[in-house]
Amino acid sequence: MLGAASNKLGSNQEISDLCEALGVGMGTRFNVEDLRYDKIIIMTDADVDGAHIASLLMTFFFTQMRPLIDQGHLYLACPPLYRLTQGAKRLYVSDDAEKDHWLEKGLGGKGKIDVQRFKGLGEMDAKDLKETTMDPTTRKLIRVTVEEDTPGQTGDLVERLMGKKNPSCGSSISPRTRSSLRNWMCDRAGAARVFQFVEPPDKVHTG
Repeated sequence: MLGAASNKLGSNQEISDLCEALGVGMGTRFNVEDLRYDKIIIMTDADVDGAHIASLLMTFFFTQMRPLIDQGHLYLACPPLYRLTQGAKRLYVSDDAEKDHWLEKGLGGKGKIDVQRFKGLGEMDAKDLKETTMDPTTRKLIRVTVEEDTPGQTGDLVERLMGKKNPSCGSSISPRTRSSLRNWMCDRAGAARVFQFVEPPDKVHTG
C-alpha cells in the first residue's frame, strides 16, 4: 500500500471507486472541502484479519488524504467479537479478556452463560449488526487522530513499518523483520502507537 506509486493506486478499481464515493482525489489532488461525508468509518471484522485490513486503510488515508484525519473525519467501528447470553441478559464483548471477565463474574441472569463468537460481520444477525455497529444511537466509534511531538514523526514511523525501505539507513529491511513489524502495526495495540484512537466521552451514543 505505502510503496505503491500514485499511478498504480489510481488504476486500482477499489481505490478509484472509494475516491469517487467520497468525492475526492488522492495526494496533491485531495481537497477536504470536496468530501461528501462528515464521518468516514472503517468497519472490518473484529479478528486479526480485520485489524490488518483496518491498518492498511488507515495507512492509505494517512498517506493520500491526511487532512481527512487531521480534521477528525476518520473513525473505526467497533464490532464485537463475542455475544454472551445468560437467561434474559445479553452482553457484547470485544475481546477474550473481556469475555473471560464476564464469564467469571456472570451477567446476572439465570442458568449457564452461552457464548457465541462472531466469525465476521457477514455472519452476524441483522439485529446484532444494527445494534452494535450500524445504529448511531447504540454503536461505538473510535476517532483516528495523529498527535506528533515532532513534525513528520508519524510519517517516519509509518514508512518504517509499512514502506519498502528503512528511511534512517537507506537499506532494505529483511522480510522476516518487516513481517514482524507489520504484524505489530496491524494489531490494534500496535496501530494505537502510530495513530491515536480517541473514544468519545459517551462510549455508547457516539452517532
